[in-house]
Amino acid sequence: MLRFGVVCALLCAACYRPAHERVCQVACVFGDPDRAVCPGSLTCGENNLCFDDQECAAPVDAGDDDASDAFVPPDCLNTTLSGNYCPIAFHPGTFTLRGAPVLDTDGADCDEVTPLRGLMVCVIAADNIAIADDVIPAGSRPLLLLARDSITVSGTLDLSNGGAGSGGACAATINGTNGATNTVSASGGPGGSQSGVGGKGGAQNGLQPIASNVNTGIDKLRGGCPGGTGGNSGGAGGAGGGSVEMAAGRVISVTGTIYAYGASGHGAAATAGQTAGGGGGGSGGLVLLEAPTLNVGPTGVILAHGGAGGGGALSGNASNGAEANIANGSAALGGMAVGTTSGAGGNGSGNGAAAMPGKNATAANASGGGGGGGPGAIRIFSSVLTQMPGSSIHPTPSLNPLPQ
Repeated sequence: MLRFGVVCALLCAACYRPAHERVCQVACVFGDPDRAVCPGSLTCGENNLCFDDQECAAPVDAGDDDASDAFVPPDCLNTTLSGNYCPIAFHPGTFTLRGAPVLDTDGADCDEVTPLRGLMVCVIAADNIAIADDVIPAGSRPLLLLARDSITVSGTLDLSNGGAGSGGACAATINGTNGATNTVSASGGPGGSQSGVGGKGGAQNGLQPIASNVNTGIDKLRGGCPGGTGGNSGGAGGAGGGSVEMAAGRVISVTGTIYAYGASGHGAAATAGQTAGGGGGGSGGLVLLEAPTLNVGPTGVILAHGGAGGGGALSGNASNGAEANIANGSAALGGMAVGTTSGAGGNGSGNGAAAMPGKNATAANASGGGGGGGPGAIRIFSSVLTQMPGSSIHPTPSLNPLPQ
């Protein structure tokens, strides 16, 4: 759990930069009491950037003596998974991302579509990218956002519940594996896995259900993996969270929210005299953030929890796993079973808690609950990470040097 004022990551103690060196690099929301917060003595300006004794100035003129020190926006972004990528064109100025009702990564909302490491990716590129409202990317293609200068998230980017680029079958172990469909009697389906393993499905009559495998590496821009279906044609597994890679030439600022939750598994529906297992929860998705400076404000939230497992059933319809509580970031709760001897679903991963297995059946003619979905992955590549108190990033991100 990263809840601290300033973390300066990577390679050298000298990477710490005091507040006066971050003038005009930290984003805020002018006029909003909850988001107009700046570090140290800085003040939130009408241009939504923190400043000290003057507003953020225009770039230095080429004729100035300090012109050689001025930031020059790059035409190509060197990203972790997408390599040194040069978009065909950048939207000039600030491009505000919209999603009404969704941002379709399989349609015309993409600036370009390109194959990257075997996956087709939706690319949006601009000088600056702003996410100020609710944006819901949906579609089979993961989302790649490239900004020559900055990316600012003051609204919500929601890739949850099978969002853009969720992992599909996740057949290759290195990309995370599907919570395998459980064919052992009426056991629950296991939760899908990503950076952490999903919970096992609840056993029936002492028979151990199939467990899913943890992701052993991130080599593609692919989201979370779905949970397994419960035994005896039981509840369907939940979809994994989606995937996004954001790369900026100067700074990424997050005062809003980025969600990549896995969907919860379905409760089983059993006919009279029959048993069926609950579906496993989907794992959280994948969020990659890459910029020389990354600022997460006091209201900034980045979450990639797993979904909960659905309940097992005997002669009736069990409950689906509950969806995660977005308001406080707590884990999704497993669905209730039908029948006192059938198992409830396991909780999804969340806020440092591991995915829980589905509850076992306690009688021969009962069924197990679905396992909770494992945590997704958050990868940060930056020289300086500033995370203000009150912000939340889960699961704990890996901190890495910028790609060279």
